[in-house]
Amino acid sequence: MAMRRQTALALTLAITTFLVACAASTERPRLIESPTALIAGQVLVTPIDLAGVSAGDDPFDAPPLRFSDGRTIDTSIETFVPTRSNSSNEWLANNSGWTRSSPRVEQARTFLVASIPSASLGLDLWMDGARVPSYWVVPELTEQPVTRSDSRSPPDAQLADLLRLLEPEFGEPRLRWRAQLALERLGLEAPRHAFADPALEAWAVRWSALAEAAERRLRQADAAIADRWIETLTRCVSTSDAVLPMWPTNTADITDTIRALHSPEASDASVVRTAEAFLDRQPQWLAWVADDAGGIAGGTISVVNLSTREALLSSRAPGGRWTAHGMVAPNELVKLPAAADTSGPTTGVWQVRLGGRTRSLPVATGAIPLEPPGVSIGPFWHDWTLPGIRVGTGRSPAPGSRGWVGGLVHRDPRLELPLSNASGWAIYVEVRTQPCELPEPGRALTATDSIRVAFGPNEEARAELTIRCTGVTSTEVLGPMAGEGEPAILTTARDRWAFTLPIDQSWMEPDGTILVGLQSVPAEGIRASWPRPLLPGQPDLGRVRIDPSAWGLSARRTTATAQSPAATRR
Repeated sequence: MAMRRQTALALTLAITTFLVACAASTERPRLIESPTALIAGQVLVTPIDLAGVSAGDDPFDAPPLRFSDGRTIDTSIETFVPTRSNSSNEWLANNSGWTRSSPRVEQARTFLVASIPSASLGLDLWMDGARVPSYWVVPELTEQPVTRSDSRSPPDAQLADLLRLLEPEFGEPRLRWRAQLALERLGLEAPRHAFADPALEAWAVRWSALAEAAERRLRQADAAIADRWIETLTRCVSTSDAVLPMWPTNTADITDTIRALHSPEASDASVVRTAEAFLDRQPQWLAWVADDAGGIAGGTISVVNLSTREALLSSRAPGGRWTAHGMVAPNELVKLPAAADTSGPTTGVWQVRLGGRTRSLPVATGAIPLEPPGVSIGPFWHDWTLPGIRVGTGRSPAPGSRGWVGGLVHRDPRLELPLSNASGWAIYVEVRTQPCELPEPGRALTATDSIRVAFGPNEEARAELTIRCTGVTSTEVLGPMAGEGEPAILTTARDRWAFTLPIDQSWMEPDGTILVGLQSVPAEGIRASWPRPLLPGQPDLGRVRIDPSAWGLSARRTTATAQSPAATRR
């Protein structure tokens, strides 16, 4: 009996080993994008799963390709890794570039690269002895006129900023065509952005052809949906300060939809459904708080219509009734005043509706009581990114990290001396970066880290000052009724620099409150603003209103709550 069990066990192990070996031997490389689009006369660059192929010492051995007529073509295996753009223009934040790498690098992707002869059009493709699911895409033989948008060409200054915003997209081979098309639709000649790496350039050319084929196929099925498709993918919105791309940024969603649109098995109805499903997934409007208290009597809510139809804009103040503000055209950005309510809380929730969609936005239009130890300044918010503004999520440096900025509006005992027109109130700001070197006498001041401080309403600022890490205070704007004020008092430590800025009485409001906003402008890096993030190119800072009259009422609590100004949080 024991002998029989041992024989059965040995037989089972032998069969298992044989089946595993057979399974391993049947593993073959496969193209991940299946079926694979083949374009005659172009270079095929497509992701590949190299199952069953030995890596050796790098690079991988390329699997052979042949067509059904017996013709073979040379192939190579290239490995790239996505890299973040070094540009500080992060509006299109989730796009990235690509660089060559070893297959062992984390997140590396492996591609098959092969030149497809024009004479192979219509033939079946085989790889490593297996037929590759594929279909042929025929490029447009005649050049089609480009559909222009109604937007006028932006001024030269805005054009330069727009090109900087598009740098991440020009660095993504799968989306370069979209950046070029968007500029053409603005009536501009797209600059040449060729990749130095021939494989990346071929990949970009391939996706340009696939995107054109998808539009042609969709236009055959439904011209109106094709127009909406192009408009959505290349939408640019003009503000008073910039031209901003406001289009879909999910690269995988875009490329998957493009491939589905020119699939040879898709009917006209299926093509239209695929495009409509993609378009319906995109936001139809955006709304965000641009300013809390910098207006004449309150803040500002910005709204932009991202649909292809005009829509009715209405709003409701906290505890109030709905008020209509008229129709908003497609691609139009409007600013909605959020009036202050002095009888209510500091922050109230406004409701904004465009068409049938509603969003709630908290706006701090009321005055913030200035109580000991002071009103916290921060967090400082980096400029909006397009993905961030869609979901209302801003970005700020982590507390204590390099580049973090924090501060306090408070009373400084050092200011009790009879300075020119000092109010007794001060702004303390601390920047967690290494102090900069002081300029040598007779030498021009180089670019340095600085903080902008703005007082008074946005439209007619009372004063705007810039405090540099060298201790130099300069006045950029001075209203007709405002005085120069006192320069900031600089202090430094090994890993930070800080300053105290006395608030001049002429910078305050007639009712004794303080309207103030701040911005960090590093010599290298991304600017950050308080109290609200800004759009790219936006110069005006948001404001909050601070009421110092509450200080004396709660002075007895000072000793119980006092902290280091930079660490204080409300």
